[in-house]
This record gives sequence, C-alpha cells and structure tokens, in this order.
Amino acid sequence: ELSASQIAALYSPQPLPSPWTNTDIGSPASPGYANYASGTWSLGGGGADIWLASDQFQFAYQNFTNSGSLVARVSSGAIISDGTTNANAKTGIMFRDSLAANAPFVALVHDQSQGLQFLHRDSPGALAGQQGANIAANPAFWLRLVRSNNTFYAYYTPVSSVPAAADWIFIGSHTTPIAAAADAGLVVSAHNNSLLANATFTDASLLPPTPPT
Repeated sequence: ELSASQIAALYSPQPLPSPWTNTDIGSPASPGYANYASGTWSLGGGGADIWLASDQFQFAYQNFTNSGSLVARVSSGAIISDGTTNANAKTGIMFRDSLAANAPFVALVHDQSQGLQFLHRDSPGALAGQQGANIAANPAFWLRLVRSNNTFYAYYTPVSSVPAAADWIFIGSHTTPIAAAADAGLVVSAHNNSLLANATFTDASLLPPTPPT
C-alpha cells in the first residue's frame, strides 16, 4: 500500500530541485519516475536488479566531481506497485561511474530479505560484489557514502533527527575506480521487471569533502 506522500507525488508531480535529474538505467520494462515535494523525493523504479554484470533501476542523481559525501534518509523501502513486497527490491544511495547499465558503482542499499548491503562493481561489466556482511535494519534510517578519491566509506544510523557525527555507524570501506565526475544519488529497483517499486527519501544532499570517521 502506498503512503500518502507517495500517492500525492504520483498525482501532483513536481520537478526535482536543480541540479538533480532522473533516468532509468538499463531500460527497465516499466519506466520509472522521480518526483519532489516539500523536501521529499518519491521514486518509482522497475528493473531486474542492481547486481551481476549490469543493472536496471531508477536513478535520481546529480553529477558530483571528486570527493565528498552523499547523504539521504530512506523514509520507506521499496514497495511494489501492486501493493506487495519483493524480497530483493532495492532502495538506497549510489556513486556511479556513468549511466551505462554495466558501469562501475558503489552503493549502500536495502532490501526486505537481506537488510542493508554495501555493494560495488569494480570495472565495466564485472560481476557486482558485496563488501562485508548484511546488516539487519529496516527503514526509516539515514544512509551515508563518503568518497575520498576512489575509496568509499559506508555508514548508516536509525536516528530520526539530523545525525550528529557520533550517530553514524561505520559499515566498511571499499576501493572502486570511478570517474572524478561521477553521478551520485538515489536508487530504486523492483527486482520485478514488469512492475514498479516505490520508495521515499528525505534530506538527500551531496556535501563537500569531510574526512571519514
């Protein structure tokens, strides 16, 4: 069942705040969407998965050069458009080398079955991998990816307010070669190419470089 904010976004779409934009990665069978209203991003994404050698998902993103932090609060996880859930529908945040389906990436994502996962693809067309173990957690929570050159540091926190430095829980780090001018933003994949998964985010931002802690 869609939340009130998701329903409102579907029927009263507003453009994403500049310089954010959105696109489908990997040509999902069901075209996705991304709307924005009063600080809330509402995304719908189809696609088979974010995994293996190429991906299919909806991406709300902006180009972000060099090092810095991508932060967002996942308000609700990926709910399939027929009202069901899919155990492997994914929602989260990502740095991506390009908009190609097989591009290198680093992502911190949640799915119903496995909780939080720190995923990466280290070269074009390579099989995606996972850094560290799954973390049992369910939205709402904050996610944070810090880029320092080509090393990425992943964090999360379940606090409801804007996190203080001490609130962030370190997940792990991984090195993936990604273009200096990468694409960074919010992701949703249904893990069911015939339907959309809907998710909401708040407080999404790209921040200047901060040292990993």
